[in-house]
Amino acid sequence: MFPGSGTGGWEAAISNTLSTGDRVLTSSFGQFSSLWVAMCREFGLDVVNCDVTWGEGVPLDQYREKLEADKSHMQSKLFWSVTTKPRPALPVMLAVFAHS
Repeated sequence: MFPGSGTGGWEAAISNTLSTGDRVLTSSFGQFSSLWVAMCREFGLDVVNCDVTWGEGVPLDQYREKLEADKSHMQSKLFWSVTTKPRPALPVMLAVFAHS
């Protein structure tokens, strides 16, 4: 059991999986995703953020571009995305990773 708010759960997720300076790939396309990005920055993570127009959704083309540019496949420790419709988005997101 975790006694805390949803934000406390976010903090626990970040602090238990990442360290200051770790690079994460994120995107901002609405309030919820922007709050995640802000929290990553507050924890001192090296945030590579894809800013898109609010409401546009997950910027898969930008993710692919960033991941393909990471030739060592070691720069980003985490790929972070918020999606409101995980079922349709998940296969597409996995395809982006498979080809990067």
